[in-house]
Amino acid sequence: MDSFKVVLPQGIDWDALFKNEKPQIKELAKMIVSCIYLKITYKWDAHINKGTDEPFDLNDVQIRLNAKILKETYGSNYKKVLSILHQKVLFKYPYTPTRWVNGKKEQGKSFGYSINPKWWYCQPEIHEINCGYTIIKNSIKRLRKPVSSAERKAFNKYKHTYKFYKAGRFSVDFDELQQFLDESDMHIADKFYSLSIACKLVNGDYRAVNHTETDGRFHTIITQLPKNIRKFIKYDNQPLAEVDLSNSVLYILASILNNTTLYNKLVNSNILYMIPDLLKSVDIIELELFCKKCFTGSIYDVFIDKLIPKYTSKELFSYSAKTCKEVYNYSCEMNRAIIKKRLLAFLFAPNGDYEDVGEAFEELFPKVYGLIWKLKEKNHKWISHLLFSCEAYCMHKFSKEINNSKGGRMPLFLLHDCIVMQKGNEEYVEEYLLKSFQKFTGQPPTLKIKYWDE
Repeated sequence: MDSFKVVLPQGIDWDALFKNEKPQIKELAKMIVSCIYLKITYKWDAHINKGTDEPFDLNDVQIRLNAKILKETYGSNYKKVLSILHQKVLFKYPYTPTRWVNGKKEQGKSFGYSINPKWWYCQPEIHEINCGYTIIKNSIKRLRKPVSSAERKAFNKYKHTYKFYKAGRFSVDFDELQQFLDESDMHIADKFYSLSIACKLVNGDYRAVNHTETDGRFHTIITQLPKNIRKFIKYDNQPLAEVDLSNSVLYILASILNNTTLYNKLVNSNILYMIPDLLKSVDIIELELFCKKCFTGSIYDVFIDKLIPKYTSKELFSYSAKTCKEVYNYSCEMNRAIIKKRLLAFLFAPNGDYEDVGEAFEELFPKVYGLIWKLKEKNHKWISHLLFSCEAYCMHKFSKEINNSKGGRMPLFLLHDCIVMQKGNEEYVEEYLLKSFQKFTGQPPTLKIKYWDE
């Protein structure tokens, strides 16, 4: 086992904290703190993505860690480690037992942990874990092993791509990455997250899940990678590229409206059966125009022309900060990013949300708007489940076919509506996807090649 890296706040005197303990206990402590800190950054990211004006309060964050999983992952010494870390590095919150209240069972909660605010604002740094100890080797082995039946099921379904997730084949230029983060104005939590995901990638810590009941997508370490660190990553010392199905959600929606039997028996959906009847009330010319613009990707241009002039400068700056995490610069690219985000948010939100987008939609495509309203009327989540499930079906099917066409030897990774591969294979993948989508849906997709090292 060559190495194992973790990310920790600068300034903690680990030698002083664990001066009376065996050195392997200190290494375990670093691994546990790094795990908790990363989970807090997930909470931070979720808070930011909500777009709320409320500040992020670290005192409200409690990372619940199950004692059984802690013992399985870090061994029986985890209690000693957490006891030493308490108050100096971590704060511990009490557990709540399972109980019955008014005839209803209230599930208990494990002990909660959070980082001492003193360390929340410290710059992150990478620590190399000493892997020479048996308990460290065992912990790393457990971290690399699927921990649930759902995870094992996902790996089995996507084994044509998961087989390429191997520690040692991914590499990261940490010197360049660290310099990039030092020079950026990213929040410390975002820097910590970027470094942590990069470390997990080279460590071989590859968690994955396939949520068939929500979006059907294959979520892996690749889908967690922040865009701004992709250029520092290589696979077998080769830079990566991706082929992106542009406008994927609306392309899938148009393909369903254009052929209502296309995904029958291929995906589970509560609303697929409703669409043929609802289409009877939609004007055929309006439907053809809507589908054409979705297939070509020009649907966003229609909404840009309709909505951008109506927004105030304050709204545009706010939308840009939340969507692009950048200062609004009046560019066409930023306008498109804002409208794309808001149009998809409208599509997946309860009826009545995003009124500005809804009003524009109703003016532009009144009958299609009415159809979408009906599909979301009982449960707005059903439409996102349908569209993501159809997208996931296509990407799974076509990526498997591509891999088989190369004798199972071409490294491929799924990134939702993208396929990632080593640079040099992108044109082959693009051509294969173009023919496959054309044959399956009857309409050519808009595909884009993006190079991660640019």
